Amino acid sequence: MVGYFLSSVLPKKKLELAAKGLALACGLVLNSITPRLKLVMSNNTYKFLR
Repeated sequence: MVGYFLSSVLPKKKLELAAKGLALACGLVLNSITPRLKLVMSNNTYKFLR
């Protein structure tokens, strides 16, 4: 259902990136592998999230 919504809202060029982002976000949320804020702010690995 979410994939259908994305395909109807986004242009085809951005659909692949959005689908991968959605899959990553769902994986992080559903698997409870979310880093703590202190870790994100202090670690350079998470620099792109800041």
